[in-house]
Amino acid sequence: MSEISSYLAEGFSKPPVKEASFYTYFLPNNFIFNIAFVINNGDYMGAFVTEPMLIKSLNKKEIEKLLCYSSLSLKNKKVLENLILKIPVVHYDQIKPIGNVLHCLSKTVFEPEVLQVLHGSSIDSNTNISNLKINKDYDFSILPHSKNSTKFTSFTNITTLIKSGNTELLIKTLSKINIVELLDNNLCDSDFIRALKNNFIKICSMACCIAIEAKAPYEKIMDITDTYIYKVENLQNINDIYNLIKEALISITNIIAKSHRNSYSKYVNNAMNYIEQNYAEKISLEMLAKYTNLSTYYLSKQIKKETGLNLLDNVNNIRIEKSKYLLLNTNISILDIAQKIGFNYQNHFAATFKKFTGISPNEFRKTLGHKENLNKDNCSSDKFSKQLIEKIHIKLSMFSNLFDTARIIDPINHNSIVIKDKENIMCKCCNPKNQNDYCENCIFIAAYLQNETIFKIYSKHKKIFLAAAIPVTSGKITYIVEVLKNVSNKISINVDEKNLKKCFLNVKEDFLINKNTELTIPQSRIYINKKLNINIRSSALYKKSLFIILFTLENPSSTTNSHQYNTYDYVISTLCHIISNSLLSPKDWVGQYTKNIFLLALNDINCKTAMDTAKKIKEKFNFTMLRKNKEYSKFALTYGIASYSNNTPNPETFIKQAFINMNKN
Repeated sequence: MSEISSYLAEGFSKPPVKEASFYTYFLPNNFIFNIAFVINNGDYMGAFVTEPMLIKSLNKKEIEKLLCYSSLSLKNKKVLENLILKIPVVHYDQIKPIGNVLHCLSKTVFEPEVLQVLHGSSIDSNTNISNLKINKDYDFSILPHSKNSTKFTSFTNITTLIKSGNTELLIKTLSKINIVELLDNNLCDSDFIRALKNNFIKICSMACCIAIEAKAPYEKIMDITDTYIYKVENLQNINDIYNLIKEALISITNIIAKSHRNSYSKYVNNAMNYIEQNYAEKISLEMLAKYTNLSTYYLSKQIKKETGLNLLDNVNNIRIEKSKYLLLNTNISILDIAQKIGFNYQNHFAATFKKFTGISPNEFRKTLGHKENLNKDNCSSDKFSKQLIEKIHIKLSMFSNLFDTARIIDPINHNSIVIKDKENIMCKCCNPKNQNDYCENCIFIAAYLQNETIFKIYSKHKKIFLAAAIPVTSGKITYIVEVLKNVSNKISINVDEKNLKKCFLNVKEDFLINKNTELTIPQSRIYINKKLNINIRSSALYKKSLFIILFTLENPSSTTNSHQYNTYDYVISTLCHIISNSLLSPKDWVGQYTKNIFLLALNDINCKTAMDTAKKIKEKFNFTMLRKNKEYSKFALTYGIASYSNNTPNPETFIKQAFINMNKN
């Protein structure tokens, strides 16, 4: 208790902490005290301290060892032994709730007296309780709470800082979080100390892998990891283990930071340090050249050679890494974050963030309890997101009476997890061995391609089923939740199948252009984005190529009179006719993105064919305009080509890449 008293005396001598907090104090042999300071008008007035608690019961040998350190008489040692045996044993998960209660109690000491409000029913004392009717209009339910979201947020934040070698920010982050958030205490409930050590080893191993991936010296990282694992085996105090994990993470991050600095030449290292310290300001190549006493050409060449990125991408990469910390740890708006890290406009920040991470800043914030898919080389995962499946499972279980069969499907990797199959009618189509072999009742493909919920009624085994396929997106991965319900006794169907097929065959997509059809192209980006999104998903699903070509029509003169308007309309019509006659298959289509920009989508072709198609359209257009007269020859046609890859997960990114390639041309 003298150690606790000293700690309290030290605390009272300092200004009170503003944020709501309580303190957990670890004594040798892992006796634990929760402490909550009592504050009134900005001054400490005292403290609430719990009785000592233990994480696990002490065995006879441990008690004898503890009593050996005491100078008490034999009689008093016996009393002390009895006291130790009476100390409550509390699982570590309960330490924090006890501290929260203690903190709440500390706040009540100097609060005004609370008002007691009396309530009750007006039931006569002679009324039979058993005859009372219960109001069933109220439906109380307790939904499971995910404990993993906070842990995953902290883990993601820390791994990002380790990988970037940002020791300074890592130290600040570790000081703000409870290190136990990174640990899973369920590995070994019977021995909490052993569980902590096992998790320490797990975290060190992950940090070691991150460091090696970040190109830190292999042998040095392995040596320091071995050293810390050896150290933790000799520790028995919980607080010492927590402190050691912080020390280990900081040491590994330091090695990464040094390796980054050592891998660059002196001048590039100076330039990168300048960017790291001034990323929020406007940084130009001329400014860095002056700072490093090098020519702009040589400095630019060296930065690209040593870092693999040009100057702008290096600056933006650092800005995006800084923004991740703000997105994870603050509630400030996206616009404020953008301006804090050096972007003037929110849209520019969002586009840059998506370029480097594959998702928008809002998605990054929202999907943080799910699996984070920021690594471009890890866009498609062989395993489902465990947390996402748990959440889907919980929601499905709430409405289990609405369906007989349910499963979660990963269309890209051809995996499925059956949640429930009461009727035993779930098809086995989603199988890696039969990737393109789907039965006629499969609707998850349509749901995936269109990214919309699809319903279907069909018969099987002389029963009628209602099927629904619902897309659920986590990061950049889309899963399909498929549910089936036996509706044999609830629905009757009598439809002329032949007439129904004729009806659907007459329906045309109004934003497609095929050969020998009257040219009408809507100027709606909604249609284009919808169709392009289906093409992107189809390309990913069937492993087929997809190219888009953006054509921009430029006219140096402005269209201010009726004659010029007529001229421009004629040129537009001619260009549409040329593009429409260049479609290579019925799957290809073209849409008018803006008044003077057209988008051509080409499916299942190679790069050479796409380039030849764009070149032929441009040459034919130039020849047609030149042949007409000099006035028409003033119109210029430029184009940009982009091909689908895992780094173009949505229409906006895809089209943006075509614009970038157009500017390069």
